[in-house]
Amino acid sequence: MMPRHSGVNPQPSPVPYTITVSSRTFTADQPVKVTIKGPDYKGVLLQARMGNSYIALGSWKLPPADTKVLQCSGNPNGAMTHSNINIKNNSTVYTWIPHTNSNMVYFM
Repeated sequence: MMPRHSGVNPQPSPVPYTITVSSRTFTADQPVKVTIKGPDYKGVLLQARMGNSYIALGSWKLPPADTKVLQCSGNPNGAMTHSNINIKNNSTVYTWIPHTNSNMVYFM
């Protein structure tokens, strides 16, 4: 997961953000609220994965303002990304729906 926009480089320093989720147990078809805590941001690429896998898990639904879903790993709703450079902040809540039960999901 690397930025591919002209003039945008990956952040080289420690990440000032944390990702919080509404549940640590993921039940199939039960929505999970995901929030990025930290300074305001303009760009985002958010995905759920299991372990060392590169496959996007579940589906992102109901994109908040200034965001959209993105096809990733063959999954039509496998990631959430920005739709413009408007500011997103701690009040931006993303909704992820797991397709199966799992406790070992990583958000990145």
